[in-house]
This record gives sequence, structure tokens and C-alpha cells, in this order.
Amino acid sequence: MNITVLRKGGESEHFAWMYIINSGLGVVLDEHIYLYRYNDQIYNDLYELIPWAYVEGKKYLGDTWWNEDSEILFDLKNLSVIDFSV
Repeated sequence: MNITVLRKGGESEHFAWMYIINSGLGVVLDEHIYLYRYNDQIYNDLYELIPWAYVEGKKYLGDTWWNEDSEILFDLKNLSVIDFSV
């Protein structure tokens, strides 16, 4: 998989859906949980030309297991890193 992350539209084996956490941070949830850092200014400036965000880094946080996306997103936003990883 490329290190580009779709924000809107379509599916591809070269892209992944990213939930936007805040400006510059997003999370991809598939069988794993990856936190991505991306440049929001570049994304906004170039959206008409390229409708995806190039990520600048990613961090593996764990596996999704049986959890729903909404549960993971809630925990990610509300728990400390220690509580989230346990």
C-alpha cells in the first residue's frame, strides 16, 4: 500500500480511508490501527488537483479485533495513551 490516504471517494488497493482526528492527524482502521500525520495545508491547497492526503508518518497503535470503528475513535479521542493501549 502506498503512503497516501484517501479522505473522500472511491476505493483502491493503493489507498486507505482515513478518519480525520484533527488538523494534521488521522487514523486508518482496518485489521490494524495506524495513526497518521499529514500536512493539512498542502492537502487543502492541492485538493482540486489531487484529492488525497500524502502522509508524513505513521505509528502502529494496535489491532482493531472485534471493536467497531466508532468505539475505537471514541477511545482514541478520550483515553490516555496508556489506557488506550491496554
